[in-house]
Amino acid sequence: MARSNCSPTQLIGNMPMVYLNNVVDGCVARIAAKLARDDGTLLKCQRQIGYSMIREAEEKGLISPGKTVVIEYTSGNTGIGLAFIAAAKGYKLILVMPSGVTVERKMVVLAFGAKLYLTDPAKGIQGLFDKADEILKNTPNGYILNQFENPANPKENSRPISVNKDEWSERLQINLQLFV
Repeated sequence: MARSNCSPTQLIGNMPMVYLNNVVDGCVARIAAKLARDDGTLLKCQRQIGYSMIREAEEKGLISPGKTVVIEYTSGNTGIGLAFIAAAKGYKLILVMPSGVTVERKMVVLAFGAKLYLTDPAKGIQGLFDKADEILKNTPNGYILNQFENPANPKENSRPISVNKDEWSERLQINLQLFV
């Protein structure tokens, strides 16, 4: 049964498990598989990075929904994840991207309600930094997440997938005998 009464952010990192009843017909074991899918627009890693950076900034009291305008520079993937999380949590989001990013990336972040500023690709990453700083100076309650120096970004990228049998037993509420 799908969860319909929760925030999309509650689903991040909580991939559902599905029992493979018909696949293992006749087997004495109950086999469960992690149900993962890539929806093509909300890349899992970037969605989790966006959530992690916003959550940690909230926990530190640096930002709050409905008040803070989140600003970030991106070439696209992290920006898409941030746009998703910002929309789900009620943040205004301003993204700065090089004008050469794909139309699809621009459309996705705009569809989530992000405001988009484009920079000259010839100015490279420094052009993104400069534009973000300019926007910050002119945006009351603005806050730059700064993905390249934000400790929540590498922490999320290096977070291992749990292979702890006991952890999965507790999550599935069964006595798990084998974990592959």
